[in-house]
Amino acid sequence: MGKNLRRLVVALIIAISVFSYIAYQAIYKPVKATPNTTVTLNIDSGISITQLGEKLTRAKLIRSARWFKVYTSLTGTDKKIKSGLYKIPTSMSLADIVKYITNNNQEVYFFPNKLSIPEGLTLEQINDKLVEAGLGTKQEINLLFYNQSFIKEQLGINATSLEGFIYPKTYFYADNITLKEFLIEYPLKEFKKEFAPYLADQEFYHNLTLASIVEKESGTPAEKPIVASVFKNRLSKRMTLSSCATHNKIFYQEGKKPPKILRDKHLEIDSPYNTYKYLGLPPTPICSPSKESFEAVLADAGTEYLYFFADFKGNNVFSVTYQEHNRKKKSSWKRS
Repeated sequence: MGKNLRRLVVALIIAISVFSYIAYQAIYKPVKATPNTTVTLNIDSGISITQLGEKLTRAKLIRSARWFKVYTSLTGTDKKIKSGLYKIPTSMSLADIVKYITNNNQEVYFFPNKLSIPEGLTLEQINDKLVEAGLGTKQEINLLFYNQSFIKEQLGINATSLEGFIYPKTYFYADNITLKEFLIEYPLKEFKKEFAPYLADQEFYHNLTLASIVEKESGTPAEKPIVASVFKNRLSKRMTLSSCATHNKIFYQEGKKPPKILRDKHLEIDSPYNTYKYLGLPPTPICSPSKESFEAVLADAGTEYLYFFADFKGNNVFSVTYQEHNRKKKSSWKRS
């Protein structure tokens, strides 16, 4: 091997070694691994890889925006980055950060605040949760909950309240968000996304109201279409719905806890939510139903059931006739 060739090979080996070292440092070594230290970083929706790389570089979380672009391109992660607000530990390398911001685990997809709204909560209960989260006072929240112009503007629906429209889900959100911003950006946006195929249907509000009753009256998910069929059958026969769940809404409106068992005096309360007293659906939904409950209303379970009762074991017992209903109740009580 000639002297010039040997020099070329040595130079090439040195270049590869230097390149490898620089690449390793850029991709796999943290810039400054300070223990228990994080940097809060907002990744905007639609941000480019170049822009994000520059943002990470300015935050001193990575050494090079160019290496960030190269690494995400080679690993196919450039299209998988999720927007949001993150607290990124400074102990992370570029490779760690990419994994962190492309992870499908919601808990890794970081937001500083978390609010869970389970299925079946009434507006009054949701109000309490929003107050507890520091998003507003009861009065401030109710001003939006019962603002018909706001509801029409956001949902395109003429409704007297947001009952039924606060989509049940766990939401992660940024600091300093206003109540209005939170409602628009999270539960209402999620509601519109989940119910988009149905919003234009003239029967939508009717079905949403019925779904809210199904949500509260069902023991298990499998029962929901059957419970829905009972109420649809009763409506078609012009029977009262006689739902304890709708009746309980009366107590929530008064800031009271519903009784475990409705007594005769309760059934005489004069309220449109008293479906033992008045025919048809209540004037609004009675809680925030899941999409599953709504779809149960649309499904045709094909039953002739008109009655059911809870067996207090997590299920309902269904009957076609009142006589059968009473017989099953007595039998259930004897066994319990």
